[in-house]
Amino acid sequence: MVCHICHDLESDAPILGLFSNEGVRLDELRVAAEAGCSACSLLQDGILSFESPQHIQRVRACGPIETRRESRLGQRLPLIVRVHLEVGSSSLEFYRSGGKIQTFITLRSLISDSPYLQHQSFPNTSPFEEVVHQFLVPFNQWPLIPVASHISMDSSSMESFGMARKWLDHCLQNHPTNLCAPKVDSILPTRVICVGNTSQNPFIYEPPPGKFGTYAALSYCWGKSRVFTTTISTLIQRKMGFALNELPKTCRDAITVARELSIPYLWIDSLCIIQDSQADWETEAGQMCSVYQNALLTIAAVDSPNSNSGLFLTCPSRKTIKLESLANDGRICEIFVRRAHTSCQFNFVHTHPETHCILTTRGWTLQEVILSQRMLWFTASELAWECGAESACECDATPTSEWICQSDTRLMRTTLTRTSSHSTDLHHSWRALVQEFTRRDLTQATDRLPAISGLAASFKRHINSTYLFGLWKDELERHLLWCSDSFRNSASQISCRSPSLGQGYAPSWSWASIPGAIWFSNLANQTNFVSGLEILQVEVSQKGDNPYGPGTGTIIVRGSLISLELGVAEFLSVATNNTEGTDHFCSMDDWLPDPEFADRECLVGKPLFFLAIGFLVKFPNSAQSSISLCDGLLLQQLGGAHNTFSRLGFIEVHFDRGNGWGIWEQNSVKQRVLLV
Repeated sequence: MVCHICHDLESDAPILGLFSNEGVRLDELRVAAEAGCSACSLLQDGILSFESPQHIQRVRACGPIETRRESRLGQRLPLIVRVHLEVGSSSLEFYRSGGKIQTFITLRSLISDSPYLQHQSFPNTSPFEEVVHQFLVPFNQWPLIPVASHISMDSSSMESFGMARKWLDHCLQNHPTNLCAPKVDSILPTRVICVGNTSQNPFIYEPPPGKFGTYAALSYCWGKSRVFTTTISTLIQRKMGFALNELPKTCRDAITVARELSIPYLWIDSLCIIQDSQADWETEAGQMCSVYQNALLTIAAVDSPNSNSGLFLTCPSRKTIKLESLANDGRICEIFVRRAHTSCQFNFVHTHPETHCILTTRGWTLQEVILSQRMLWFTASELAWECGAESACECDATPTSEWICQSDTRLMRTTLTRTSSHSTDLHHSWRALVQEFTRRDLTQATDRLPAISGLAASFKRHINSTYLFGLWKDELERHLLWCSDSFRNSASQISCRSPSLGQGYAPSWSWASIPGAIWFSNLANQTNFVSGLEILQVEVSQKGDNPYGPGTGTIIVRGSLISLELGVAEFLSVATNNTEGTDHFCSMDDWLPDPEFADRECLVGKPLFFLAIGFLVKFPNSAQSSISLCDGLLLQQLGGAHNTFSRLGFIEVHFDRGNGWGIWEQNSVKQRVLLV
């Protein structure tokens, strides 16, 4: 007789009982279990392994649910059981194992047991375990409980390392070289760590210039501690060797991973850059592009908040219960239960709300991820893999290409590796990248340009343009249309914590001159953008050895300049061309000030100017062509220089009439403007 509660977990179970929208009460599930339903007994024991019975309101099963992966259409996902609690709810997934059993908490689930099962662990050597495993057979009595992959309780387990080796070997042996770099030795960085082995301590190795080898790189968050680094005074000592336990835990774990994957060298910034040498730091910061692009693999500490946290984090979501249940036909079967994943990182790594993905909040790590050929992601929830062709994770371990096109970082990486990428696409990608980068945290404000210099070097190979402190000479007009995000909304809380930059770090026309998040005007990416400038001359001067670092620079343009003054709640155009008086130009809401000029009172009474940068043209190349808006910069004139200006912010002016700009153009002066 079919159970009216669980319907024996058959594929065609009706939307009744456990599968109804309301689900069932826990006592209904218990009564069915006591009446002899082995499936209800199994479900009850799995639920009570994670939730206290007194807090459970109702229980509902969702199924069958099939994967969205095109390569596995029709394959079922684990059975999801939603447990509605007094406060909130939780989701559990039930599945069978298709591979080797690892380490789990073992529970007996026999019909004769009490309704509220006492949790017990049974060591592998116990007689009970030996008897049980003699009778284990392939089992498919409950079609709604499919086969799924295990998630290791510990990502430093031999099973986890074995999976990582399989992913790496699969990539090296099967993926085309236009997507994934082949396993060939690359030129080693200035310094690498020789990882050694259990009988040999690691040490810093300085290879001769041009020496080839295979190495991995580490992407992680330093945190506030600076416990173990390489300095001028410790370099010789580091080259002689150091004990593994001297290192911060994340660095120590990374060496363990490199050893397990048979990678002889490892690059870690805190050890491979001389931290108290400004010259060495600038030189190595300029080499970030080649360091990460040439690494065979980058090891990522995704959820580790500092260097002492380690790679091998665990969270409650990794807990997996093994239920050994007596089926209706007398056979003993194994079913596994764990908390269901509720969210994703990078579109394919399954996570839980308690994980925070610290790595994606840090400015330095953006280029490390984008430039890397392969990523081995160590998260608190599971181990994951990503390369140029495929991605995989522990709970869905077969590599697939289906999520790659949805990964923003992978799309950026693909753009950089395509030699045929159109210049316009690259510039668009750069602006998107800058927006993402500036929303991230930097401990040192002066890292604003060095932390993106590796990406700048990579883009330069394709754009073949002059780099201008975060902007490019090609399409310069579009790159000038950036705005500080600090006063637009509250979405930039992380970036607003960035400390201020000193004077002379970058020209005022560069986004690198201000702290915090920036965004580019929509006009910057429009196809019907028309420039209002003529670029006459560009001059830049770097402060240090990093060609993509801070410095000073000027831009000379010819453009339309409108004289303004600040009114009560608007900008007023000061009349020129032998006319008198003022007129409304735009409201204060159309101006986004740079952070230094957030107090608008400081501009009262000062001569201000609007420089038109670009226009949005409706119906271009037609009789109905008209300008609907103009984006430009609010400038102040520097004392003692007739045509020298610095930037104060961004203004967007909308025109209701077709010839709106024509009216203002008559009130403008076309002249040479030097921006500093």
